[in-house]
Amino acid sequence: MKALKTFGIILGSIIGLVLVVGLVAPKEMSVARSVQIDAPPSTVYSYVSTFEQSSRWQPWDKRDPNMKQGIDGMDGEVGSSNWWEGNEEVGKGKQTLMSVTPNERVEVEMHFIEPFESKAAAFTQLEEVDGGTKVTWGFDSPMAFPMNVMGLFMTGALEDDYDEGLASLKQLVESEQQITSK
Repeated sequence: MKALKTFGIILGSIIGLVLVVGLVAPKEMSVARSVQIDAPPSTVYSYVSTFEQSSRWQPWDKRDPNMKQGIDGMDGEVGSSNWWEGNEEVGKGKQTLMSVTPNERVEVEMHFIEPFESKAAAFTQLEEVDGGTKVTWGFDSPMAFPMNVMGLFMTGALEDDYDEGLASLKQLVESEQQITSK
C-alpha cells in the first residue's frame, strides 16, 4: 500500500510539473539553421526547389531506406506535394509546396500525421554572399498546451537534423558543381 501511495505521489508530481511547465513554455517552436555554400543561388536553388532533389540531402530519407513516398502534382510547382510513410523515426506525413521565389525562397507546409498530428511551416531562404550562397533552412510550428512541453526537448534534435541536412546539401552541391565545371 505504501508503494502505491509513493507511486501516486510521484506520478502526480510529474503531471503537475508538466502542467506548470506547459503553462510557461513557448506556444511556438522555431528552428533556423544556416550554412554557406560555394555556389551561386541559381545552382543551390535547383537542389531545394523540388521534392525529388530535396530528398537527396534531407536527413530523414536516410533514416529509413524502406520509406514509402511519392509526389503528387508537378514537382517544383506551387501546390505539388510529397507524402511519406516510414518507420517510427520518420513517421507519416505530407508536405505541400506553398510559395516559390526563384533563386531566393521556397516555402512548404508540413502536415505530420504520425507519430502525432501537427502542422508546421518550413522554408529555405537563399541569400547571395561573397563567393556563394547563404542557405537558411527554417521551421515554425504552433505547439498547443500541453504538447508545447515537448518543444523544449525537440528543438535541439531538430537543430541537429537541420545541421546534418545543410552539411549534406553543401557537400552535394559543391561536389557536383566541381564535376560539372571540369
